[in-house]
Amino acid sequence: MLEQKRKVIDYLVANSESNGSVRFSNDTYANFLSTSFGTMIYYLIGQVDSRDESKLIQYWGIKDNAPIENIIDPSFSTNDLIGRHKPDYVLNQITYFSLLALDVIGVQLRGNYVEESYLGNSVLLERWFNSLDLSRFWYESNKIMFMLYFLSYINRYSGQDRSKKAIDSIHLIMQLLNESQDKVTGFWGTNLNNNNLYDGCYGTAHVLMYYDYFEYEIPYVKQILDNTLSLHNENGLLGSKYGGACEDYDAIEIYLRCGKQTDYRKNDIELVLIKMKELIEKSQNRDGGFSYKITDSFVRKQVYTKLIKKKYSYSGWNKMTTNPFESDVWATWFRLLSLKVIDYIIESKTDFNSYWLPGWGYIK
Repeated sequence: MLEQKRKVIDYLVANSESNGSVRFSNDTYANFLSTSFGTMIYYLIGQVDSRDESKLIQYWGIKDNAPIENIIDPSFSTNDLIGRHKPDYVLNQITYFSLLALDVIGVQLRGNYVEESYLGNSVLLERWFNSLDLSRFWYESNKIMFMLYFLSYINRYSGQDRSKKAIDSIHLIMQLLNESQDKVTGFWGTNLNNNNLYDGCYGTAHVLMYYDYFEYEIPYVKQILDNTLSLHNENGLLGSKYGGACEDYDAIEIYLRCGKQTDYRKNDIELVLIKMKELIEKSQNRDGGFSYKITDSFVRKQVYTKLIKKKYSYSGWNKMTTNPFESDVWATWFRLLSLKVIDYIIESKTDFNSYWLPGWGYIK
């Protein structure tokens, strides 16, 4: 594990700029998202103190603790979006991950990351929730995750009045989630999209951390576990046999949250997690990073790299585009997070730093 950690640090150092930012991959530029991912890796492995806080504060453009209403990455342009992700989605994503990264280096911002009119306003919040297309729950669940995190951030770091409004809003959203859950699968949206279990599973992983953090019972937990277990390939990964850094972690996240509530199918879960761990550990690249997809086939890597030149773009942003079988900082974070959480579930190991608010990186 020490060798793995050393290699990850070497990878981050090799992809860091002089201003403290971190590139998404070897052949891309740095931005707020990739720098947030890098910072969260340093935090996860207990090396965040090695980061130059002053450089990062300057990089994010923070001055004299002034309120920042929106975190705007100057490198982002709506013209750079090449997928189905909408600009407001990516802008919220940039704010979300920036707040996480800044928080772990000890910088808390003052800003209205939720429209003030929504705080404590059940009518507007319910209207917002009902406007979501739950048949695309994987996509829409991110919006719910952003909203619940922003409210959690306000609850922790704002004054008493705004904090109370934020917690009231959180409880309302949790109630709306309970009311819209598919009782058959335990997921969300599967009753609206012809039972797309993969979409339901990946989306469900984005909301269960809030059940855990705010001590809500997870409804239909057995159905969630049965259906998640049914989605693994023979090698343990999800989707294609090459998996996906976030898709594979989504299943692990579900086992983490549901396992705090029940021992149902514990042995089956541990067996598949052991498979996943062995494969992910062996997939660490020579440069120290991890890739979005996993293969031990040199030929396949060469075909993707040299002939097909097939790429993947994080959130459809062309400035975060790379080969899915080569290292990138997002995949490195989520592969490493997967290994830490698997060890925590199976062996109760705690050789990691857990983030204290319900966002990615919150383990316990």
